[in-house]
Amino acid sequence: MSTKSSLSTGPKHHLYREALDDEHIYLELSEVDFEASKDRVTVQIPLEIWMTIKGLGTPDTTLADITDDQLLEQVTQEVQERIAKYNSQLNGQPSFVSLIGLGVYGEVTDPEDQQIQAGMAFYQQRRLKQQEMLARAAEHRSY
Repeated sequence: MSTKSSLSTGPKHHLYREALDDEHIYLELSEVDFEASKDRVTVQIPLEIWMTIKGLGTPDTTLADITDDQLLEQVTQEVQERIAKYNSQLNGQPSFVSLIGLGVYGEVTDPEDQQIQAGMAFYQQRRLKQQEMLARAAEHRSY
């Protein structure tokens, strides 16, 4: 099973993300000129491929500028909606609804404050990664 998630593909290129890597995008090119040395590679990207890649937009940075208070409000609302949905669909038997948000908040049956704490930690880490990515991007020159 492949861990690649294609963003764009064509006869001479494949732009993709790896499943557990939210900090990189990968580009495979075929039938193009390149130069490589021990610590550098230069790849000739055809303009039609560059135009395709450029048209894909920018990465998600929606968390980068929100405050902890805004984040807490968002997480609290999501946890409360998650618990309410679980309780309304329970009917005495476990359902797939209990799996929604498991990786972010933990078990839906955990105490609400524990789920909120887990959600805050998850989204604060994601926000930090987005802020770091934006800071690194600002260091690059654009012509």
